[in-house]
Amino acid sequence: MALIREGILYEAIISLLDDLGKPYATPSGFWKSNGRILVKFYKGFKTHELLVTVKNPVLNIVRDPLLYYRTAFKAESSGLTPEDYVVDEVNGRVFLRNAEAYLLLDLIRTVDYGKYSLFEYDLREIRVNPHIHLVLEPYSRCYSSLIEMIIYATKIRARSQLSTTELETALRSIEYSYNVAVKTCMDSAYMDLANTIRKVVEDWLGK
Repeated sequence: MALIREGILYEAIISLLDDLGKPYATPSGFWKSNGRILVKFYKGFKTHELLVTVKNPVLNIVRDPLLYYRTAFKAESSGLTPEDYVVDEVNGRVFLRNAEAYLLLDLIRTVDYGKYSLFEYDLREIRVNPHIHLVLEPYSRCYSSLIEMIIYATKIRARSQLSTTELETALRSIEYSYNVAVKTCMDSAYMDLANTIRKVVEDWLGK
């Protein structure tokens, strides 16, 4: 059973059906407050537009940095294939096939904060993926550093909304996380991912 504590910002991949009825997924931070799940998204992006109309998204609990990358940077990566999703056509929910667990959400209300919206959900169910053989793996800074790189890279992708200070902070955070990855990711696939993220950011900034 997935344990979701109050007052901690978690990372997951949110999934739902888009306006064409196709599966869509992207990384999302979320937290639990007073028994409810809260998700924040800035306006002007596809995910925000979809969450305004889709009332029952799913938060997929995932540790694999490669999944975060493929859902965050669809144009820069191979993205996901239809086989990566499982669609519950009866209830209109979308699941990532290889997620470890799922938080099934039902929208309670949306609060407008100007530049962004806060989506407040009822946690209908926590469901463990019965097809995944879960094992207890020790904490690794390799995984966390790569996911941090992806999070800050998504901020840089939306750099038009950042101040100069915020952009510089994001760039420093990527470099710090990259250096952690160099020290802790001994698998070449993960170092390839770290280098790819770094190169994508450099290309955006014209370096």
